Amino acid sequence: MQNPFGNNDDNQGGPGGLPLPPNYATVVDPTTGEMRLGKVGFSFTALIFTFLVPVFRNDWYNFLCMIGLQAAFLWASTRSQI
Repeated sequence: MQNPFGNNDDNQGGPGGLPLPPNYATVVDPTTGEMRLGKVGFSFTALIFTFLVPVFRNDWYNFLCMIGLQAAFLWASTRSQI
């Protein structure tokens, strides 16, 4: 199939061999063959609602990462004040 996105990528890794836009990532589990598609890029929802986004998505790894980063930045910002 011809790639309509003009990114010179013959990415036939999409579902059914269909090309994917360049801002999507394809992850395949080698044991089960299960394919998951994920959009890659900036999220205004995560900017506004911060750590609530992964809670609603049941994405606990990213929830803990976001809480850890926020705690580290809060700690660093309070330490730099004299």
